Amino acid sequence: RKGEVCALTGTAVPEMLIASHIKPWRDSTNEERLDPMNGLLLVAHADKLFDRHLMSFYEEQGTFKTVLHPRVRG
Repeated sequence: RKGEVCALTGTAVPEMLIASHIKPWRDSTNEERLDPMNGLLLVAHADKLFDRHLMSFYEEQGTFKTVLHPRVRG
């Protein structure tokens, strides 16, 4: 398990990490559910935000950036 870190924060505490699906489990085929490219390893609070559509990601010039919902930005 060496090297498993949150894709967003770099946190490497296993107890805080959750495998988050990019395409929701309920909307995925069995093949997509098992596809490692349909996942992100995130810390628990980031997973909650992502799962509830309060945080998203976009790519800009080869770098991924985050976008927070206005409710989260405060």
